[in-house]
Amino acid sequence: MNKKESIKGWEFISSTPDLYTFELDDKVFYSGRKSGLLNAKIGVSTREFATIVQRFQASIYLGKQIKMSCYLKAERETKCQVWLQINDSYDDIIIFNSMDNSIFQGKTDWNYYSIILDVPKESACILFGMQLFGAGKVWVDNFKFEEVSEIISRTNNADRNLSEQPINLDFN
Repeated sequence: MNKKESIKGWEFISSTPDLYTFELDDKVFYSGRKSGLLNAKIGVSTREFATIVQRFQASIYLGKQIKMSCYLKAERETKCQVWLQINDSYDDIIIFNSMDNSIFQGKTDWNYYSIILDVPKESACILFGMQLFGAGKVWVDNFKFEEVSEIISRTNNADRNLSEQPINLDFN
């Protein structure tokens, strides 16, 4: 994967960076004056992708629950999602949620998306972004982070419905 810096604070990563662009758009936005636009050029296959990512220290959210939210708009046959990841001090992933149940495809107007995660005390870094798979064009605007009440359920399902021990290891 190749990386290139194009917009302050954001990192652009792609399997084929020559086939994607990431830029500011001052004509299409949800609010404010600009949005981020991730655009696939003609000829992109469904196996290729591009993502934008930003990272910051987890210190102010340690032991708390956070909600990351944003607005997305898409054109053409787009498959995209936002994602949120929490890493420890070794840069190992502790928690990751990529909205697998909420990936959207096709043309959409501005829609609100959010992810809620617990930030363990051993967290060091929070990463987040938006990913485009294959062809299409997607705008993102108004990322927001906020601490939420413990009453709200997390959007990651990684630790739910797990058995205590491995089962059916011989496939019988």
